Amino acid sequence: MITNLWESREMVDSSPLRAVTEAWAALCRICFIAIERTRGVEAASEWAVHLNMGDPTLAIPQLHMIGLRPEYHLVFVRLALLEKQARRDGLDAVTPLAARDFIDTCLALTPEIITLPIR
Repeated sequence: MITNLWESREMVDSSPLRAVTEAWAALCRICFIAIERTRGVEAASEWAVHLNMGDPTLAIPQLHMIGLRPEYHLVFVRLALLEKQARRDGLDAVTPLAARDFIDTCLALTPEIITLPIR
């Protein structure tokens, strides 16, 4: 999964919006797998439904239940809102610098998710 985030980072100069959306999708896959691994397929599917409802705060309880520390909850929500805003505002909304920062934040959050213990 991290490879997708690194690949997203490599495209920030040519397509910053696509880089952000690809990085967000990769981070969501990482979360889904972590929830599935620790709580099962049903919990992971419920998480995905909540996330797709457009309010990322609905996805936080599952992340909390698998052990993601509370200080990362706000980071996750902020990333979700930024990605949504970028898609809404279109191609000119995301600069390469902003895309790089977004992806670096996803990369920093990823180890916190993938190292959560299986319960």
